[in-house]
Amino acid sequence: MRKFLSLLTLLVVFSGRTFAAPLPPASFDFDSIPLADLVRVVYVQAFPAVAYTVDPAALQDRRPVSFRWRTGDGDFRAVFATFLRGLGYELVTRG
Repeated sequence: MRKFLSLLTLLVVFSGRTFAAPLPPASFDFDSIPLADLVRVVYVQAFPAVAYTVDPAALQDRRPVSFRWRTGDGDFRAVFATFLRGLGYELVTRG
């Protein structure tokens, strides 16, 4: 009986993974948004499980920026890091 229950449990776990719906395409599309607001939105939406700190200067930066990214445009983190670098900021990961 234990073997049957273990097998049934494994089947339920694996079937949920096998038949799960594919993730919908992700995207960000902002036009003339203050940089500080863009940074806040991106960290909340794109990196919800990541602990982060943001330089106070970036949080006070009200320059209007436009940013668009869609699934297929490359690694989001790399694209966003390049975007920030162009504005004088750096995206750094620390252990």
